[in-house]
Amino acid sequence: MAEGPTSVLSDYAKEADDFEHVIDHCVLEGAYSQHNTYITINLDEHPTQLASRILIMRYLNAGWSKMQIHSSQRDGSWVQLYF
Repeated sequence: MAEGPTSVLSDYAKEADDFEHVIDHCVLEGAYSQHNTYITINLDEHPTQLASRILIMRYLNAGWSKMQIHSSQRDGSWVQLYF
């Protein structure tokens, strides 16, 4: 029997769960930089592209107007959540 994408996608969902836990903890604890229209949260590592898509959908559904995930060699990884 052929394996479908469910087993592969569940790995990315687990990765998204882990990042969501970190981001939510930072939001609840106030561990972010606040700007006029968004907050910035630093991450220890960058999520994969599929995990990023899952995270963006989750945070848009939670009421944020936009979510961007960034990464650079100099500054590391960070998330911007827009009000």
